[in-house]
Amino acid sequence: MHKAGDPQQPICHGFDVLGFRQAQAMAFAVDEINRNSDLLPNVTLGYSLYDNCVKLGIGFRAALSLASGQEEQFMLNDTCVGNPPVIGIVGDSSSTRSIAISTVLGLYRVPMVRAMIQILRRFGWTWTGLLVSDDDYGLHAARSFRSDLAQSSGGCLAYLEVLPWGNNPFELKRIVDVMKKSTARVVIVFAHESHMINLMEEVNQFWEYTFHCRFAPPPAGWVEAGGALCTGKEDLTSLETEFLDVSNLRPEYNVYKAVYSLVYALDNMLQCEPGRGPFSGHSCGNLQRMEPWQV
Repeated sequence: MHKAGDPQQPICHGFDVLGFRQAQAMAFAVDEINRNSDLLPNVTLGYSLYDNCVKLGIGFRAALSLASGQEEQFMLNDTCVGNPPVIGIVGDSSSTRSIAISTVLGLYRVPMVRAMIQILRRFGWTWTGLLVSDDDYGLHAARSFRSDLAQSSGGCLAYLEVLPWGNNPFELKRIVDVMKKSTARVVIVFAHESHMINLMEEVNQFWEYTFHCRFAPPPAGWVEAGGALCTGKEDLTSLETEFLDVSNLRPEYNVYKAVYSLVYALDNMLQCEPGRGPFSGHSCGNLQRMEPWQV
């Protein structure tokens, strides 16, 4: 038998600028809300920030610490002592790690799936294709999407394909052939940007439309009319198109909106009228005994 020593504390390497900006966005949102007397009057919000070092194990530890109340105690003033109640957790910035952590916390796994199905029903799209990444994010989304789609009677899937990691031209061409042969004209994607860039490199129609060129052999008269030939080496990063513009979906703004979503839910709880509440017997939540699931 051997005596095991205390496990070494993990060491973070490097500095994640994006993660730092997201942390600052959360701090800014909380400070802004505390200064707004119209939201949560007489209630002061706080927050704890954890660095997961891009490691799932550290993210688990942080989430469990928050959920179980095993954090260090805070003493803000004479009337606010002890472990403040945690009403919500914002993060992780990675979908894969968020899904894994949410499984432990018992949260709903892929909430964007139901929103996507609502969009399909809104536009009457009942015959669609589904592309997902080969990780927890994509595979969980695929299972949830198929299950929710069947339960809602919102349509059918023409195909389901798993996008490979890395640039696998043979597999990508096979997937593109499936898309071309399908009669579905709407494609739902749950994947990372890198998957989509590799896939789009195989989609000639997208490439030609985006760069205003044609692959050889071009249509008759195209070159004579001054049309350009596609080389396949055009730079995607230089484009500003509706396909690649994500300026309105910045991660920092998503963090900001997530904080406000929690706060508006909490504010609605505090304004609840007895007999008209959302809980059993139309009761309301109690601030001193409020549980995260109630928010």
